[in-house]
Amino acid sequence: MNISFDDIKDKVIVITGGCGFIGGVFTKAL
Repeated sequence: MNISFDDIKDKVIVITGGCGFIGGVFTKAL
């Protein structure tokens, strides 16, 4: 199974998007 970093980052943004503040902090950490 070939997963690129961008695919993982997109999934992380979608998963954390509902968390608002936490999602914003986590995406900035990337």
